[in-house]
Amino acid sequence: AKNIVDELEYLNKKFGFSMFKFVDDSFFSPNKDWKKRAIKIADEIIERKLSVRFRISTRVNNVDGYVFSKLKQAGLYSVSVGVESGIQRALNTFRKGTTVAQNKTALHILHDLGIITLMGFIGFDPYTSLDEVDENLKFLEETLFCMSDIVSKSLYVHAGDALTKQLIRERRITGRSFPNYTYDIQDKGVETILKFLVKWNVFNKALFYKISDPLTAPRITRIKDEPILLKLHLEMREMDLGVYKTIAKMVRLGYTDKIIESHLEELKKEFLPVWDDIENQFNQLIGKYEYTSRR
Repeated sequence: AKNIVDELEYLNKKFGFSMFKFVDDSFFSPNKDWKKRAIKIADEIIERKLSVRFRISTRVNNVDGYVFSKLKQAGLYSVSVGVESGIQRALNTFRKGTTVAQNKTALHILHDLGIITLMGFIGFDPYTSLDEVDENLKFLEETLFCMSDIVSKSLYVHAGDALTKQLIRERRITGRSFPNYTYDIQDKGVETILKFLVKWNVFNKALFYKISDPLTAPRITRIKDEPILLKLHLEMREMDLGVYKTIAKMVRLGYTDKIIESHLEELKKEFLPVWDDIENQFNQLIGKYEYTSRR
């Protein structure tokens, strides 16, 4: 812990860096004393009166109210957390070793502390059912205060994974897009929903990532601008969920692909002025900084 803060202090005082991202799948160690190191890092930063801000990644079962309040006091402002699903069956399939209840508890702890939360979420996997689509939609609506990815995010399967081997046995693998395999979804209604969500996100994902990038990179250096960017991101998320709900409902009601496609085109026209307004707000804000998107 001391060595880590020594590095932060060196970079801060010698080069003037004040924003840091810990590039690690989990900020916490996997052993039973995982809290101690995090608290020691926080205490070191606080005792040295370092004026730094940082973001980390973690698992939901490491989100502890006391630990994160200490980290926030030390400068933690953003957390990427691997939620992945609002469905217990999916979490079990992913071998996450977590529960939906833990997901909800972790997200609300971070929200109550005022920490920007980037929620890792996988909306589709080979076994997703229509009922599970409804469950996930409900979960996503309940957690709209979090940042998240585009709604067409589906599970990647890699060579050697236990799930990939299972899909090969079931003759479900349809091809390969290196380094991942492609697969069909067991429920054809869900496959149709995903197909149209992918088309929708082709339309808006460039702007979605453009809005998200400064907060996730991170690149913004003025604290007062972060709530504005978060607001723009959440507006896009809410609209994406509305489209998701519409497509899911149309599939459940048995609408043909042609009708769904036509309705999707109308939605694109309807949302164009909204996207333009969001992008204009973003450009006015981000114009204050030297900024280049990494996307």
